[in-house]
Amino acid sequence: VDIKEAIKATEREMTAIYEPAEKIAALSTAALAFTITFVRSITPLGAATLPFFVKVSRLCFLVAVICVQLFLLTT
Repeated sequence: VDIKEAIKATEREMTAIYEPAEKIAALSTAALAFTITFVRSITPLGAATLPFFVKVSRLCFLVAVICVQLFLLTT
């Protein structure tokens, strides 16, 4: 096996690993920005609970992270 081919193959594998991670980072950033921006307008100032949609978005984010980790472990 040529060393240059091995390096290119490794670079392709690393790209395949980092692309899902970048997508998850973008999703989590968007969810955080949404939470910071709109949580005060959704929830009254005296309320101590999180709105339903914030809970759902955090749950979906957690599921996405777990799915990506499982995918990376199987490849």
